[in-house]
Amino acid sequence: MADANAMMGLGRLQSTPLGRRVFDPLVEDAEEAAGIAAHYQGEDTYRARREVMGAAVAAAAGGLQAAFLHFLCEDEELALTTEQKLRIDHLGIALDLNTMELLGGA
Repeated sequence: MADANAMMGLGRLQSTPLGRRVFDPLVEDAEEAAGIAAHYQGEDTYRARREVMGAAVAAAAGGLQAAFLHFLCEDEELALTTEQKLRIDHLGIALDLNTMELLGGA
């Protein structure tokens, strides 16, 4: 099996036109969440930086998970059934509908 990060990870999101269409809005969401958190923290301490990073990660996590599930369904080596793919697709939709729509999975 190919390198998991290259096949399903950030490398795939950053290296294909479709992946960029999904990745860029997730980065924007994370950046916005970090900016809001930083504004309300008002100080530059370790704890404040952790809060900012936590907000950024939380903002992008659902979309990244949904994208990875979508790519998982495309892996022919797994030989997933249609029912399994639909179940995984529904999980992706529950995580981030916008990401799944961008990927064509909703």
